[in-house]
Amino acid sequence: MAIWAIGDVHGCRDRLEDLWRRLGPGRDDTVIFLGDLIDRGPDPAGVIRFVRERSAEARVVALRGNHEDLCLTWHRTRDPADRDLWMGNKGYTTLESYGFAPGDPDAAVPAGDLRFLEAMPLWHREGEVVFVHAGLRPGVPLERQDPHDLLWIRDEFYGAPEAFSHPVVFGHTPFRGVFRRGPLVGIDTGAVYGGKLTAYEPFEDRVVQV
Repeated sequence: MAIWAIGDVHGCRDRLEDLWRRLGPGRDDTVIFLGDLIDRGPDPAGVIRFVRERSAEARVVALRGNHEDLCLTWHRTRDPADRDLWMGNKGYTTLESYGFAPGDPDAAVPAGDLRFLEAMPLWHREGEVVFVHAGLRPGVPLERQDPHDLLWIRDEFYGAPEAFSHPVVFGHTPFRGVFRRGPLVGIDTGAVYGGKLTAYEPFEDRVVQV
């Protein structure tokens, strides 16, 4: 029984399909996506569809990233400022992947996929290992973490590995290779920027990249 975490996909469906084939997960395996399935890359809609369909093959846990949160905030508020913030973070690539023209005022993520995004948890734990999109605020219990930190924190988290007594696997901040500092492991290796898409098995310390 393997437990794999996959870093930020950002719309790179072809890379994700290749990585999934390499992993070959089965019904007894768990695959945890660390958030940011959408935006920036060429096929966010295809990535969402692929991840939703994989629940028939393995136990799939898809965490919320800051990009999913930006998307959900705008769909909830319809505030032009929220739309501008999402679009400024390449949200338009997600809408265009659903076939909408740039600037289409009626563009929106379909209801079924939106419900999938809304259901994404902010963190997941397997044994002593915590999986999260961005990281944790040092000194704050997991259950009391601020959602903004879970989605956005950077150096205040990974710059303080001594604050954590348990492993934390995270994405969000792109590194040129797998980031290891004490019990912290960062696996956003910049797939959408020409880097690798990374999967990591923390209990066996295995890395697979495409």
